[in-house]
Amino acid sequence: MKQSIFISSVQKELAEERRALKSYILGDALLGRFFDVFLFEDMPAVDRRADKVYLDQVDRCVDQALGFVMSKIAASVGTRAESSQAPVTYEFPRAAVAEAIVNAVAHRDYASNASVQVMLFADRLEVWTPGELPPSLTPASLRLPHASIPRNPLLAEPLFLTRHIEKAGTGILDMIGLCKAAKLRPPEFRQERGQFIQTLWRPTSVVGGPVGAQSKGPEGTKSALSRRQVEILRKCLSDSTLVELMTLAGRSDRTKFRHQVLAPPDGIWFD
Repeated sequence: MKQSIFISSVQKELAEERRALKSYILGDALLGRFFDVFLFEDMPAVDRRADKVYLDQVDRCVDQALGFVMSKIAASVGTRAESSQAPVTYEFPRAAVAEAIVNAVAHRDYASNASVQVMLFADRLEVWTPGELPPSLTPASLRLPHASIPRNPLLAEPLFLTRHIEKAGTGILDMIGLCKAAKLRPPEFRQERGQFIQTLWRPTSVVGGPVGAQSKGPEGTKSALSRRQVEILRKCLSDSTLVELMTLAGRSDRTKFRHQVLAPPDGIWFD
């Protein structure tokens, strides 16, 4: 299934440029294989306001980008004890990751040939954005109340209307607060060789010592995998069946096996 690229802006004076970009993407052997292009003026007549159609596409593009990143990070699935749908908790707050991605899109330098890069490491998630901070802002000042100074106002406006950003300059502060509430190390921000870099830190248990160690956290919870869990994980990587995994663990009850053996202790995440 092809992904859709939404070429933003409805300005008539940029119609030729939009068409040229669409032709380039569809005419490229690699890009055309994986992507389709959506232009606002290609929409057939519908019984909805044009601006509503436009904002829906902006919203969908952001959700696609966020969904892709969230699919690559660790998640813990709970039980259906309180509702018919099992809750999913990610190692990073979803809203904090969304803020980092939207910041990159809204504030990048589009005159640069560099790309926005989202990189996942053993201990952190980094979002690299081409461009410099405005002269009045520094990485340190972002941790304090500050003005909103969008580099690309025409992009910032629809992102504001779809509630992905705020005009008050509170997005970074919200990101810091979300990570603090999730008991994560505070995010870091730095400027390096023409790139603005946002760093979200993974839970310490992801890199909490050698595999199989049984160290205890501050509240008495295990901060590393047991040897049995290590063996089971290795079997998982070799495409073993559930029966083989249960035999390895010496269990016969599937439900208890999932909850007591496969389910990680508090603070442990499986990649």
